[in-house]
Amino acid sequence: LRQPHDRGLSYYKHLRGGYGDELPGKLGHFDSVFSPDDFALLKHHDYEQNLVDWIGVKDHPNVMVLFYEQTLADPRKVLRRLAEFVGVELDAEFEDNILDATNYDVMSTSGVFINVFPGGGTYGKGRKTLRKDTCAELDQRWAEIVEPATGARSYEQLYEQVTGETFPRFS
Repeated sequence: LRQPHDRGLSYYKHLRGGYGDELPGKLGHFDSVFSPDDFALLKHHDYEQNLVDWIGVKDHPNVMVLFYEQTLADPRKVLRRLAEFVGVELDAEFEDNILDATNYDVMSTSGVFINVFPGGGTYGKGRKTLRKDTCAELDQRWAEIVEPATGARSYEQLYEQVTGETFPRFS
């Protein structure tokens, strides 16, 4: 799961990076037609309801819910948890190799990971980048969809409610 403002910005970057090169005039044309706010406000993805649905099945034995911010704060801990969930034993070398290969900086500069782009792998850029009216609309969606279903007034509160951990601090 990912903070909705950040998810919107990430979706924009994903489509810009994946499809912008195919448009006439390359990225300049893409940027003249679309903004991050356009992708943050798309309703056909119904991201807020998606969050509610995942929280609803989080206790099923075949479901593991992860928050993106967990992977940022402690990737080794998340890797170990994931390996245990799927029944894979990790030795120190295998663990280090996986973490080295899946480091955001490595993935964003590798031709192998075609949907990972430089400048991402962070928390908080969405709210800083999106217009205030876009942020307000996303906050309203949260208040209408997620809060009534979970009792969480914010994404960060939902994180703490689900994980039992304090939301990580990012600089």
